[in-house]
Amino acid sequence: MLIEYFDFHPEMVATCECGWAGRGRDTEIELYESPVVTRHCPKCDSILLSMEYPTFNQVREAAEAGNEEAVRMARMYCLEFKAPTRRPH
Repeated sequence: MLIEYFDFHPEMVATCECGWAGRGRDTEIELYESPVVTRHCPKCDSILLSMEYPTFNQVREAAEAGNEEAVRMARMYCLEFKAPTRRPH
């Protein structure tokens, strides 16, 4: 399954045909030199999902929408973005 980079959440539920079930953070990550990251089952090593690294525009859009990881990435890449507006509590 291919998902958007910022749609992955460490707390999302992941399941595998081998019977393993857990959270996204419990999956094994494999990085490639290509723009693809895969998450694997820690029990049988099957690929559970793939994500493409985001483009600069996707990082900027997600940062402007308030995604904390995107904000960190935007700052790391020195991208200009409109800071998300915070609502008073």
